[in-house]
Amino acid sequence: AYERSQIADALIPETFKKGDVIVRQDEPGDKFYIVEDGHLYATKGSERVMDYKSGDYFGELALLKNQPRAASVIVESAEAKVLCMTRLSFSKMLG
Repeated sequence: AYERSQIADALIPETFKKGDVIVRQDEPGDKFYIVEDGHLYATKGSERVMDYKSGDYFGELALLKNQPRAASVIVESAEAKVLCMTRLSFSKMLG
C-alpha cells in the first residue's frame, strides 16, 4: 500500500486536445505517461505504429535506456487525460 501511495503522489495529471503531440520522435524523454482517458496513437516518421487507450502507457523506454523518443504520440480523441511521472520520480520508484 505504501508503494502504491508513493506512485500516486508522483503522478501528475495533464490534459491534451485532439492533434496535440505529447511526445515527439527523436526528442529527449523526461517523462513517463499513463493514459487515463482518451485515444492516442504513435507514429514513426509518417507511419502509424501503435494505438493507446485508457490504461496503456508510453515513454518508459526513453527513461530506461536514456535514449531519444522512439516515436511521436498524438491525441486522436477530442480530449485526452494522462498521468505523467518525471524522470527523477521514475528513477526513484525503480530504485
